[in-house]
Amino acid sequence: MDRSTPSVDTPQIGDGGARASAARVLCCVTFHFLAGRLESLADVLQALSEFPVAFLEVVIVTNTVDEGETAILHRLAAEIMGEGRATICRVHDLEHPFDLAWHHKQVLAERFVDDAASRFTHFVYLEDDIRFTFANFEYFLTAREQLRGAGLLPAFLRVEWSKDAAGLVATDSFWPVYVPVQPRLHAGETLFMNMPNPYNPCFVLDRELAREHLASPASDRVASSRLVAWGIRERAAMGLCLDNVPKPFRWRYVIPLSTVSGSIPSWARVRHLQNTYAAANSGLAKTRLENLFRGMRTGRGDWWPRISEPAGPPRFFLVTHHDTIVYFDWTAMTLRHGPLGIAPLNLAVVLEANEAILIASDGEGGTHPMSFQLEAEGEDCIGLRHANRYASADGGGHVRIDRGALSDWERFGLMRCDTVHGIGLLAGQAWKSNAGPGIVRLEAQPIAFWPWQGSPASALAAGIVRNVPAALDGISFGGARIRLVTRKPQLEFSFDMVDGKRQSARAVIIQEDGAVFSFARLEP
Repeated sequence: MDRSTPSVDTPQIGDGGARASAARVLCCVTFHFLAGRLESLADVLQALSEFPVAFLEVVIVTNTVDEGETAILHRLAAEIMGEGRATICRVHDLEHPFDLAWHHKQVLAERFVDDAASRFTHFVYLEDDIRFTFANFEYFLTAREQLRGAGLLPAFLRVEWSKDAAGLVATDSFWPVYVPVQPRLHAGETLFMNMPNPYNPCFVLDRELAREHLASPASDRVASSRLVAWGIRERAAMGLCLDNVPKPFRWRYVIPLSTVSGSIPSWARVRHLQNTYAAANSGLAKTRLENLFRGMRTGRGDWWPRISEPAGPPRFFLVTHHDTIVYFDWTAMTLRHGPLGIAPLNLAVVLEANEAILIASDGEGGTHPMSFQLEAEGEDCIGLRHANRYASADGGGHVRIDRGALSDWERFGLMRCDTVHGIGLLAGQAWKSNAGPGIVRLEAQPIAFWPWQGSPASALAAGIVRNVPAALDGISFGGARIRLVTRKPQLEFSFDMVDGKRQSARAVIIQEDGAVFSFARLEP
């Protein structure tokens, strides 16, 4: 929550100008030689050549052994950077081609940390198609000092140009981001926030951070795989993302959002020059920047979705392995899934013996029922089977009925509709706990639907890193913890009639461990 981390002063990009201009920068760019990528490399070098710093050296780490290709790189570097500002480092006998991305760790150790005579102040790592500007560098230096006391690090949002969207899109997002449930802290008119996907294709280190990184398993190709199951190249670029993460943040990287405009400043964005994901037939890179962040201006009681009080036997919403909610897309007449605050809560499931009935509502009285065979996967988790095929929530937001076996993406958690409704009753009102003095309100907060461990193989998948202790899943309210994925009822309310309308008057929360918390609603 905002109040669980210290506030910081508002960053001004100009504050870091003098420090940035005095910097002595060593930059490593990984380039797997492909003639078709030379144009992107030239664009990357051009941006670096414009750094008005005290000193800059660029090391192009490449796998080519061909003298003609090497000559091309030398010529390109000299034309753009000028003589003596760029060197070519050829790496041979790689166990795997992707290992090329790890060679910059050796450069970091030998040329930056261990060489006291080098006088370099900052190290920059870039993939060969990431345009990194001096404004990006200046922002990092400014925000690095702003965030130092909070233990966080400034990160960047990777963006691409989309012909279909006729604008810039967020490369590493499957859907818009609902701000109220992301870990964050305020800095005047700036909000620093964890992104659901923390992947950055670049990082910046000062000497202090460089020593920390080299002492971490994250700097080792093999040991890093024990931290997170990302791909080889993604782990090479993760820097200090997962090291020494302060609570309640999920990772150390945060991006800045303007609370005035609701957008991320241009100097915290880096361009992915290949536009790979915007052009691909995938769920990534389809959200325009102007639509990326939702809920920036929600009030204290408006961040939690409101639903009608459910009647009859218990109904549940389905929660996926990606911490998303299954809903029905009435336009495409198909099942999809998305994050809380983005996905409409229009699909509930009723469990009957060995059958699961999914009921979609159009909000105007129309319904669309779907029947599945029910397979229990634990007390609070189910599998859905139809004609010997299982429903599966994929990384792109689709729910397909095409899997032959149950695995992570085929398991769905059960979130009681009356729990969602009850949390909505708690929200937006002031309560007094029977356990002590003071006013209790349901604050917007980071949440996890359920505790689970593991992560997909790529940093570009949904639900990147998870390691949520059981004590931290769900919603916190007045000392109580309300689990979201559970079949058990947890909330009880009594009501008074006020001006002919029923209003909640008392609330009881029954935790899974048997602890009971009672609250009385205060008059507005």
